[in-house]
Amino acid sequence: MIVWDEKAESFWKKVNLTAFVALVASPIVYAVIGYVVDVTPKGGGELDMMLYILLIIAVIQPAFARVIERFQIDAYRKNQQTKMTLEQLYFNLAIIRIAFVDAIYLYGLLQVFLSAETIRMLYFYPIGIVWTFIYWPRKSGYEEFVIRMESNVPVI
Repeated sequence: MIVWDEKAESFWKKVNLTAFVALVASPIVYAVIGYVVDVTPKGGGELDMMLYILLIIAVIQPAFARVIERFQIDAYRKNQQTKMTLEQLYFNLAIIRIAFVDAIYLYGLLQVFLSAETIRMLYFYPIGIVWTFIYWPRKSGYEEFVIRMESNVPVI
């Protein structure tokens, strides 16, 4: 069990602030940009194909964050003399997850810039919201991560 002292609470606030900025504030900014920007429509059917491809990628892509996390954890365990702490490792893993989810919202903004149809952006938001709930950092998840790392049990 982790003792939640002032340093640990400060670390946790940093993790949550990062998640909030990337997974709540950024999508709101992207939506505002999507509605404010005036874009000239381009192309035709190829934009529909790109929409479908990006929707499929948006559904699947964040799951690949786990693969990258495994490499990070393996590298950390192999190089125990590293100066990286478990807090830093967890923060890096959280950033990886957050970046994969934030990309979903960016795909929506990309659709606005390419097709000039704001509604296309909104197709990505429910997907992003689901992944946001899945990957939102939780204290219980962090505690479990630390316990598993200290006991050398597989984390993922």
